[in-house]
Amino acid sequence: MELALTDATFARLAVTGLNARLTLEAPPGAYRLREVIQEAVDGRIATTLQPLEIPAPR
Repeated sequence: MELALTDATFARLAVTGLNARLTLEAPPGAYRLREVIQEAVDGRIATTLQPLEIPAPR
């Protein structure tokens, strides 16, 4: 995701943060979801790894 922000919007998001949503379809099962964020100015990277269980339909 790339964002083109005005200075005012950037300043607001620097304080409040940014929520993003992505919908993926996957069959039931156990997964690991890795999120990777790269800071645009100096290229620093942060990652998290989240376990995720998608239950079978009832």
